[in-house]
Amino acid sequence: MGRLTLSDRTQIEIGIYRHETFAEIAKRIHVSPRYVSEEIRNNFTFAMGEHWHGKTCTLVGGCKRIGLCGKGNCHKRCLACKEIDCQTICRVFNDKPCSKLLKPPYVCNTCNNKRKCKKDRKYYNARQADAVAKRRFSEARSKPHVRGEELEELDNLVTPLIKKGQPITHIYAEHGEELPVSQRTLYSYIAYGNLSLTNMDLRRKVGYRPRKKKPMQVEAHKDRPREGRSYEDFLRYMKKHPGTAYVEMDTVKGCRERGKRMLTMFFVDQNLMLVFLMRDGTADSVVEQFDCLTACLGLDTFRTLFPVILTDYTEEKTMPKFFGAA
Repeated sequence: MGRLTLSDRTQIEIGIYRHETFAEIAKRIHVSPRYVSEEIRNNFTFAMGEHWHGKTCTLVGGCKRIGLCGKGNCHKRCLACKEIDCQTICRVFNDKPCSKLLKPPYVCNTCNNKRKCKKDRKYYNARQADAVAKRRFSEARSKPHVRGEELEELDNLVTPLIKKGQPITHIYAEHGEELPVSQRTLYSYIAYGNLSLTNMDLRRKVGYRPRKKKPMQVEAHKDRPREGRSYEDFLRYMKKHPGTAYVEMDTVKGCRERGKRMLTMFFVDQNLMLVFLMRDGTADSVVEQFDCLTACLGLDTFRTLFPVILTDYTEEKTMPKFFGAA
């Protein structure tokens, strides 16, 4: 079972709002109910409640207690005291989370009191959950899996041998059973500075040139997405199907070349524009938006609303010029 996609997480969010059980949601996206439960509890969005004067007590909103410290001449409310933290001496201090968060669905999406609630809240949003999961996966792969004493032992074994001039292949031939990582992982540890070595200590590696893709491999597939989807094909299609509505799609970026982008969809006949925020300007991000719309609207409704989509062609998005009706 692979990792969940944005479409799967959208189905989970829709199931929560429909008050479906984890078993019903899991059956629709072909995973186990436990997998759905862990997904919601691990990738929720936290919304901080009202914490007056930085207090975490759930009763702080209506608390009017005075004199908890024993000073008879003090008439200031204890929650505003700067000398003593009332949370350490109050007998009714309560920082327990809402009881509804301790049972399925573990989030506040369908709670009737979520707008008036002053406590810390949790929500499950498909896009934000997908971003959190991808960021966690990326960080897990970038950090060394060997840590602490084990990493120190690896450094003490490998560093002296490499500085003597021994290649890594020779080190693995002699000490392969003592090393807890593969050769490729060891090269990564050295490149990222996790050991007392650098790439300059690897005599052969400093002489290697960066690998480059052959130009013919890129040019061979460059124009393939445009076949049958050029602007001339769009004009011929509209002439053959007069009266067909179409949607103009484009991406908008800010001052920086990288980062979040906006996907705009302009309904020409209705003079209506929809804007979606994407994590970047790649084709995968655009496909995620279409997957989300298809999951929310249904395939038949999506085909009715988006019979033809007209957009530009850029290498960054690698999107075709023209999408015909399905």
